[in-house]
Amino acid sequence: MKRVAFLSMDDLTDFVADDDLLVAPLAEAGWNVLMSPWRDRSIDWSGFDAVLVRSPWDYQQAPAEFLATLDRIEALGTPLANSAAHARWNFDKRYLFELEAKGVEIVPSLLIDEPLTTAKLIKAWNTHRAVGLVVKPTVGATASDTFRLTHPSDLPSGLLETFAAKPCIAQPFMSFVVREGEFSAHYFGGQFSHAILKSAAVGDYRVQEEWGGVPRPIEIEPALLAAANRAFVALPAGTLFARIDLVRTEARSFALMEAEIIEPALYLRTDPGSPARFVAAFLDWMARSSREASDVHDC
Repeated sequence: MKRVAFLSMDDLTDFVADDDLLVAPLAEAGWNVLMSPWRDRSIDWSGFDAVLVRSPWDYQQAPAEFLATLDRIEALGTPLANSAAHARWNFDKRYLFELEAKGVEIVPSLLIDEPLTTAKLIKAWNTHRAVGLVVKPTVGATASDTFRLTHPSDLPSGLLETFAAKPCIAQPFMSFVVREGEFSAHYFGGQFSHAILKSAAVGDYRVQEEWGGVPRPIEIEPALLAAANRAFVALPAGTLFARIDLVRTEARSFALMEAEIIEPALYLRTDPGSPARFVAAFLDWMARSSREASDVHDC
C-alpha cells in the first residue's frame, strides 16, 4: 500500500479531531495513513508518497520551525497539501486585506503594529464605531491570545502584555457570532463539500470546540454559499482543502472571518459523505501531482 502522512502534533488530547474518518476510505483506495507529529525530526518524509497537513494545531508556537518542516518535505519531492506556499500566504491574517482588495467582504479589520497601547485601541474603537472589540494576533490558531473588549478603558488582564512585541488585528465584535454562530463552508479539490454552523457556549463568544463551541450540519442557503464561493475563488489556486468561515452582519450580508488553508478542522463527522468526497479529491490531486512531476522530469 502507498503511505500518506497526516501531519499532526505530539499530543491531541485537548483537541477535537476527526481525521480518523479518512483512514478506512483511504485504505480502500490503497493508502495507509500514519499520524506524524511535525516536530519529530527523526521522520524521513521521503518515505511517504504524500503528506497532508491536518492537525498541527500548535504551529503558532514555533512558526519558523513549522514552515521549515514544510520546506523540508517539499525539498524531498514528497507531494504536500496544502503546500508550503499556501501556508506562508495564510500564515498571517494580513491576507484578509488582500482578499478585501479583491472584493471579498471581510469583518472590518484594523492592523495594529506592536506595541499595543490604549491610544491605539481607542483609535480602533472609533474607526469601527464599535459596541465591542475583538483583538487577536496576526499569527494564531484556535482563538489563542484572543481578547474581547467591552470598552477600550476596561482592558482585559494580559492584553497589552500579550501584544507588547507582536502585531494584532482589532475587529468590531460581531453580535451574530453569539446570536446565531459562525458558518463554515468546506471545499475539497476546489469543490464545495459541506457546511456547518458553530455555536459558542453560553456566556462565551469563541466557537471553537476547545472553548465549548458546538458544530452542527446545515443546508447552506444560497446567499451564504455565494459569499463563501467569492472568498474561495479569491484564494491562491491549487488547494486540496480549504475552509471558509463567515458571520452574518447587521446588514444581513456574510462577512469573511477567516480563510483556513493550512490545517483546518474539516468537521467530517457532520456530513457522512464528506470523507468519500475528500478521498476522491485527494486521489485526483495525487494524479495531477504525478503528471506534473512527470512533465518536469521529461523537460
